[in-house]
Amino acid sequence: MQPAIVVAALGSLALMPPAQGRMLLIPAGAAAARLLPAAALADGALLVGAGPWPGSLVVETRRPGLPRRMLSRGILATAFIAGGCAVPFQEKRT
Repeated sequence: MQPAIVVAALGSLALMPPAQGRMLLIPAGAAAARLLPAAALADGALLVGAGPWPGSLVVETRRPGLPRRMLSRGILATAFIAGGCAVPFQEKRT
């Protein structure tokens, strides 16, 4: 039982979003997905590219507190681990 708790704790720590930097934003429903790009931009985040799941986005932010503010809008923020997703990430360059 204890090894399972340790593995679960380490797994959840790996997904905790950073205070600032790149993170993956995952909408919790269709309404949150429609709101996501505008909400992230309004919060000062820079859109980096599409995330691995429909409606998800990878953003970069320098302002702490984005995960908490996104959660209040039905959007989950997690750490972005390139290569850790089943779908390849394609960064948009301008």
